[in-house]
Amino acid sequence: MENFGGAGNICLLAGKEAHSLEFSEDAYAKAAEPKEFYIIPNEGHVNLYDRTDLIPFDKLTEFFSKYLK
Repeated sequence: MENFGGAGNICLLAGKEAHSLEFSEDAYAKAAEPKEFYIIPNEGHVNLYDRTDLIPFDKLTEFFSKYLK
């Protein structure tokens, strides 16, 4: 990812054991503020598709309520 374009208002979630974690870390590093990044411990990529009990909906709601008006 050469240029992320400085986009902001980004909230990322990734599983700590996900093979794609490095791509999320790279996107977060290149994103402009406001940005947040939540790493879900002991989980991979696919687990976050349908294991809704793992998803921090409170964090998502807080972020999007604040920045997407």
